[in-house]
Amino acid sequence: MKELGVNTIRVYQTDPHGNHDDCMKIFADAGIYLFVDLANYETGINEDNPYWSQTQLSSFAATLDAFARYDNAVGFWIGNEVITKVAGARAVYFIAAAVADIKTHIKDKDYGKPVYIGYASTDNADTRPFVQNYLACDHPGFAGRAASIDFYGVNAYEWCNPYDTFETSGYQRLTGYLSTAQYDIPAFFSEDGCNTNPPRLFEDMYAVYGPNMSDWWSGSIVYEWINEANKYGLVTYGMVEDPSTAIGGDPYERAGTPTPMSPDFENLKTVWASVDSLTTNIAMTAYTPTNTQVDCPASEGAWTIDPAQTDLPTLGDIATSIQATSSTVVTEAPSSTEPADSDTAAPAASSTTTSKAKNAASSTKASAWHLAIVMIISTIVCMY
Repeated sequence: MKELGVNTIRVYQTDPHGNHDDCMKIFADAGIYLFVDLANYETGINEDNPYWSQTQLSSFAATLDAFARYDNAVGFWIGNEVITKVAGARAVYFIAAAVADIKTHIKDKDYGKPVYIGYASTDNADTRPFVQNYLACDHPGFAGRAASIDFYGVNAYEWCNPYDTFETSGYQRLTGYLSTAQYDIPAFFSEDGCNTNPPRLFEDMYAVYGPNMSDWWSGSIVYEWINEANKYGLVTYGMVEDPSTAIGGDPYERAGTPTPMSPDFENLKTVWASVDSLTTNIAMTAYTPTNTQVDCPASEGAWTIDPAQTDLPTLGDIATSIQATSSTVVTEAPSSTEPADSDTAAPAASSTTTSKAKNAASSTKASAWHLAIVMIISTIVCMY
């Protein structure tokens, strides 16, 4: 990773009860930070049956407690691609409720350093701009960002052709959503690296770190570290002889000496080296944000969520219906917080960039050791 030029990784699944001191020190010594997902396969908020329970909160808090004490744990994801369609919009209430309760936990624990909470959004034009603003605004009964995210990610797979540009790829449109809102918190690509036209050239990095985007975007996470059936990996550890004994239960080894995947590894290494001059020599004093907190988005078109009419759910609430007026009827959460379809969820390796549910903890099963690679402009660690 250090050879590649990595300064941050995203980790989707972790063991909150394990000792991570050695691992975190290895990353720290290499100058590598972590963004850690709080949800696991059983506890993620599900857009089709959203609820927020004590079991979920306790699980999120356990992961937070395990990693927040490390100086190089820079942020935590409250959810990943929870909302993938307009019909799932009501889940946004429960995401915000989770943010509020986790931030209360952070305040009560007092980790001795700032701890930041973010959300990774699916790249869905029908919901993305609304989710972007709803999760960053203040909500009734809360103030001072007590229920709003501190950073925002988009899982974007839009730059897929060698001839794509800032204008043709969709990056101009994505940047427009931030500039139109005058977004006031750090935003970056929480997943990136379309592979529909291999080999991957990663030329979108010139746009991400260039003048068209750097005023609004703070970097890009490239998906992913280990090569598996979906062919996104930058390295391989080979194959295991007995998949039943492997982590994740598939034939891909996740230990040993990594072998770079050619030519993707070298392509990314070359591109990152060439944009390094754009991201090094950035002084923290140069980060002087002046934008104010965004307003909550009003109901518009297919987006029927009206934050002024609905209080955030509390522990034990489950949405059973959502009216045209955006009011939500809530009842008590089920005794078990495991989503009903968790045993039949599709494995991550079967998804593609055009229909990707691959790391949404609310709906799919991913490898327990997925890592993603990121090169983020240094101001992201300062946040405010």
